[in-house]
Amino acid sequence: MKKLEGQVAEVIKGIIHDGDTVIEVDGKKYYLSLLKNRKRQLQKMLKPIPN
Repeated sequence: MKKLEGQVAEVIKGIIHDGDTVIEVDGKKYYLSLLKNRKRQLQKMLKPIPN
């Protein structure tokens, strides 16, 4: 995870606030997503494989 601070963080927050969740940088598209509870998100992603 990359922590953004200062002006860069303000720009990203502005993009999210405007409702845009996809940004394009150097011709590549990126999807912005809020992770509300990382621990719960990881638990959902790391479900055990049934035998």
